[in-house]
Amino acid sequence: MPNFQLYKQRRFNDFLNDTTQFFRQFGKDYFKKFFLINGGIILLVCVLFYFAMRYFLVNWPFGKLHQDVASEIGGGWLSVVVLVLLALAIGFTYTVFSFGLPNVYFDNLAGNEANEEISPSLILKGIGDIAGDLLLFLVISIFTFLPIYILLAIVSKFLMPFVIGYFILVLGVCFILTWFNLSLIIYLRDYYSGYFESLGNAWNMIIRNFRHIIGANAVLFVILYILQMLVTLLPTLVGTLFFIASGRNSLSDHFPPLLGMVYMLIIVSASILNNVFFVQQFLIYFSSVEKIENIQAISDLDSIGEHED
Repeated sequence: MPNFQLYKQRRFNDFLNDTTQFFRQFGKDYFKKFFLINGGIILLVCVLFYFAMRYFLVNWPFGKLHQDVASEIGGGWLSVVVLVLLALAIGFTYTVFSFGLPNVYFDNLAGNEANEEISPSLILKGIGDIAGDLLLFLVISIFTFLPIYILLAIVSKFLMPFVIGYFILVLGVCFILTWFNLSLIIYLRDYYSGYFESLGNAWNMIIRNFRHIIGANAVLFVILYILQMLVTLLPTLVGTLFFIASGRNSLSDHFPPLLGMVYMLIIVSASILNNVFFVQQFLIYFSSVEKIENIQAISDLDSIGEHED
């Protein structure tokens, strides 16, 4: 496995260039392991999402409810609660596996065995070791980050008639995503950091290098958003044309299989693009640590001393 310098002070261009370089060096191996480990849960999410959308589109044409949800599903409201809890469980599992892999992968790169490829079994073991902490972080974050997102949405809605509204929305989303991801990385990697201490440390990391970190993430966020739109736009247009050509007036008695494939494509492409964003967050973390602790600089000095001896 090629060497890759993690501990390095980076600026705006460096974050984007090193993220690209990471996938040039490790992209094939990274995504191979990603789909080996996460393929099953992604497939499960795709299937459940397909049937959920099929049900809602067939039974709720144009957003109008035909029948009571509980009676339609069967088993009363208990069934609805069970399905909601099942969806939450699958969602949390999907998040744990999606974020757990890059964390373990970067552990391997940062460790002494960075030149050896990490096996899927070791990745699964590493994800299992952090799963509890990751779930706890996600649950607590529902009560901390979700209200912030809601507040940002409300403020942006009032400012949308003005150009500044879109500017605030993009920067606000990027800042919150960066803060959330760095806090999670610190929480998982620093044994002595509690939840709120991780939030504080992540905040300080961002503020120390605000322009470069948020700027790089904003650019990457816009690029990934455009790519996501391009990936799903063509299949959506083709599906719509097929639906119009079929002569049907609604989805009440038919759910185009191509439309289901579009939904699955959205989930798979989103999983891939989210990992690109995750990787840049780890590079931001290692860059921030280097700026504070000078780990690479000290290591280079030690190496010079060893050579002189």
